[in-house]
Amino acid sequence: MGSFYKGLGKIVELITTGLIFVLELIVNLIDNIKKVFAMFGFLIIFAILNPYIMILFLSNRYVLILLLVLFVVPMLGKGLISYLKYLQFMVTEFFYDRADYHLLGKKSQYTSMGDYGRKYTQDRQREAQEAQRRAEEASRRRAYQQQQQWEEVFRQFYEQQSRGGGYYRDTRG
Repeated sequence: MGSFYKGLGKIVELITTGLIFVLELIVNLIDNIKKVFAMFGFLIIFAILNPYIMILFLSNRYVLILLLVLFVVPMLGKGLISYLKYLQFMVTEFFYDRADYHLLGKKSQYTSMGDYGRKYTQDRQREAQEAQRRAEEASRRRAYQQQQQWEEVFRQFYEQQSRGGGYYRDTRG
């Protein structure tokens, strides 16, 4: 029974990994195409605002499909990728834990797939908080270093002033 769960977990993992890879590839490709179109943004805006060209665009179903793909697929794709990663974690961990229970006698950490889903959500939230904490720490470090640099500049300036340099002397007598 444990080998069955382990095999089922592997199959689900392979299928979801493949789907995630393909969807990420499609979404990234479409985003890059949008970036290329953005380079010609002024021309595209001019074309859209021109009523003759707009009527031509709206009457051509291929242009409508292209616009739909360029704007809708990335939005839906990113959400779908996120959901697939969630499902992948939840299902594979459930099956792997069941396999460990039957093969190794290890007690499962959670009782249902929903528990694994909650664990995934908590892990992602913890990772996001950790990333935010690291970013804030790096920002504080940069601000402190910049403050130290400015203090050094002002210290050197005042040392130069105290040695008699940097002020106007009238040498005419």
